[in-house]
Amino acid sequence: MDDLLAFGASKAVIDKVLQGASAKVNLKELGPVTTFLGIEISLKKKKYKRITLHQAKYTKKILSRFQKGNLIPSNTPVAEGIKLQKANSNPLKQDLLFY
Repeated sequence: MDDLLAFGASKAVIDKVLQGASAKVNLKELGPVTTFLGIEISLKKKKYKRITLHQAKYTKKILSRFQKGNLIPSNTPVAEGIKLQKANSNPLKQDLLFY
């Protein structure tokens, strides 16, 4: 095992799990996590305890790599029921900026 994250209802629960795992393998605690295997992790502890996972930096890196960093973002998934059709003609140059 190379990488491990432990989440729990309390620090005591997490410590118990890590203590059990330490008996089997050599563990090194690195503290609070912000990135894990390329996935950005945000922990919100205010009103609602929430864990958010996203890959915004990775996505921007890939878009930049393929010269698509200037595209206009769009919410997904698209509305239910939309019918996609194959274009009958070649796209106009200005339309290609959206893809």
